[in-house]
Amino acid sequence: SDCDGKKYHPLSVVERTCSNDDIFPSVWSSEPSKYFFTSAADCCAAFYSDGPSSCSVVNICDRIPSAWDNYCNGKSRKQCIKDSLCDYDKSSNSCLGREGDTQEKPEPEPP
Repeated sequence: SDCDGKKYHPLSVVERTCSNDDIFPSVWSSEPSKYFFTSAADCCAAFYSDGPSSCSVVNICDRIPSAWDNYCNGKSRKQCIKDSLCDYDKSSNSCLGREGDTQEKPEPEPP
């Protein structure tokens, strides 16, 4: 799966979060040993001095894909926040379907 061998990296200095998503400055790829870690705990320890206790972990492999992902994908932040079927994901700056919602999309109501 896409999740094999995903490495953890810090999201930002401010957010105190390590994630294994694919969203990071491309310049980091030139110094992988500095920014990428096999475990979230190692990432937290390297970047946030008080270690895992104050560091959140985002494991994108844990997320249950939603029936609404395709519908929500590509919406602007504003559209995403207004749409009850979508969740705005700040860490990846993207619009995702409500997690775990696998029901089919209803037909739009006629005007």
